Amino acid sequence: MERRYCLYLAFTHIHLIFKSSDSPFTRYFCKRRQAKFLSFLKSNYVITPYSSDRPSDYQITFYDLPISKTQIIHKSRLGSGSGISYFAYFFSQNGKTIGIPYSASTSHIAYIILKLLLTQLSKQSAFILHASSNIFHNKLLVFVAPSGGGKSTITTLLDSKFPSFSDEYIVIKKQGTSYVGALLGLKEKNHSFSPKKLSKHFPVHSVIFLRKSETAQLKK
Repeated sequence: MERRYCLYLAFTHIHLIFKSSDSPFTRYFCKRRQAKFLSFLKSNYVITPYSSDRPSDYQITFYDLPISKTQIIHKSRLGSGSGISYFAYFFSQNGKTIGIPYSASTSHIAYIILKLLLTQLSKQSAFILHASSNIFHNKLLVFVAPSGGGKSTITTLLDSKFPSFSDEYIVIKKQGTSYVGALLGLKEKNHSFSPKKLSKHFPVHSVIFLRKSETAQLKK
């Protein structure tokens, strides 16, 4: 028995398949890991029951895969000297089909999803921008600043007249001689997304770089 879901990201659709184990010795373990993975995915991404209405760009299958049949796709180093730790990520891949073992961690899953997203965006001349945005006459005002630079504040202030579109991230895609903006798909603190909202994109009116003032002054 398997469970199927759809994961929606900017210009990217991933089909998720959770397979049960054939072995009675690992069936309980796989069921526990399914619940853990689904809880993580639903907390951070837009997940819906499987639908064949839209073809998927990738398929991720979770199953009781022996580590010996996977390959290292990334190895990162943390620390220095004798305190160095290495983190290896495993998966199996055949074209657009990816297999992830139930022994993987949630950070492992997030890394692979991000890797797939970046691969898909690079094929479409698109990139991720750390920015907030508002809809201004069916076009986007995009605000860029360092963390704590006022992106969320200005988006909230404008929201009553110009609806906020994104709070943390936005995907910019080149379309002809202009650019369009779309939601990344990661859940944000002030926004809740749906597959319908994720499918929308708007032309970019302008990108505004915010800079903090050295002094603060209120005027009537």
